[in-house]
Amino acid sequence: MGKAICDPTTLDPKHVSGKIVICDTPNVSIVEKGENVLKAGGVGMVLADEDVSTELSAVHVLPALQLGPKSRRVAFDYLAKARVPRATIVYRGTHVGIKPAPIVAWFSGRGPNLVSLNIIKPDLIAPGVNILAAWPDKVGPTGLASDERRVAYNFDSGTSMACPHVSGVAALLKGAHKDWSTARIRSAMMTTAYLRDNLGNLILEETTNRTANVWAIGSGHVDPEKAIDPGLVFDLTVDDYVQFLCGSGYSKKDIQIVTRRAVTCDEKKMNPWDLNYPSISVIFNQSYKNKFEVAVTRTVTLVSKVASTYIVTIDSPKGVVVRVHPSKLVFNRTEEKRSYVVNISAVKDQKPRGRGEYESVFGRMTWSDGRHVVGVPIGVTWVNMN
Repeated sequence: MGKAICDPTTLDPKHVSGKIVICDTPNVSIVEKGENVLKAGGVGMVLADEDVSTELSAVHVLPALQLGPKSRRVAFDYLAKARVPRATIVYRGTHVGIKPAPIVAWFSGRGPNLVSLNIIKPDLIAPGVNILAAWPDKVGPTGLASDERRVAYNFDSGTSMACPHVSGVAALLKGAHKDWSTARIRSAMMTTAYLRDNLGNLILEETTNRTANVWAIGSGHVDPEKAIDPGLVFDLTVDDYVQFLCGSGYSKKDIQIVTRRAVTCDEKKMNPWDLNYPSISVIFNQSYKNKFEVAVTRTVTLVSKVASTYIVTIDSPKGVVVRVHPSKLVFNRTEEKRSYVVNISAVKDQKPRGRGEYESVFGRMTWSDGRHVVGVPIGVTWVNMN
């Protein structure tokens, strides 16, 4: 058992052959380190890089394991004290029911949406870590050119693994509700997403072990079963998007590049924060006439089969007051629409110090009829334009 950088130039076969090597420097990818150890005659590898995630598994060309901070310290202490250090890698099977889960992976995409702060991104999160998925038959499981193994399935992680989960849920919703627009499908997934892990606590960030904010999870983690019956949905038309682009400062010429048809900007509908999205994000800065107060309009459509009355509850962002009028929405039939106004006002200016910097606080608006819960995140961002 030895300790090394695991670069081809530092691994001496005389010292590595037949041994387990601890790799402790983030100089090359983790699978390449295993390849380097194997080429030098090593029989196993222990990853002890500080930037290696213990939640994110990887396929290797030789037996390998990853150490967390506590185990890393124990291993290094042992190496420093033992005259002839020894180690054994033993596979103890697959572990399920890990807690807490889910958590937001370090590589997960995060907001704010730099194209428009009036739209919260991400919309939501989905499973994207250690996903067993189909694998191309001409590529080894590590992706290395030297890996000649071929598998039909492989574990992988990333946005490319989360995307199929959300796409699959969208397909299921479209199958169940053939007349739904894509906006309704997205709304159903966002408003029914959950915020708590399998321990009952708010979902955490892997990197900090702290509660993940809206820029990390959006509306929450997708819940397919609840999305099938969301109660209310936020619908959108092409014209709604056109007015959003108008209000966001794009010229008609710019917009027509996307629409490929003539467009008309309606000044009454041009507030970008009024796009009928299943989340609310407003900006306070010196360029807005009402820099500390904004009125946001939303319209919801009843998609459940029975008449319902929805009552709103508000968790206002820190330093912000949120009021909703009306606070009760009465629906008599399916497909009936109701609109409401969300007044968002800042208690005081929280303008960031540096020019171009921003500071955000978050809250949540929830509509419920006793059976359905329609959750809408609220983001308020101060931007220093001076």
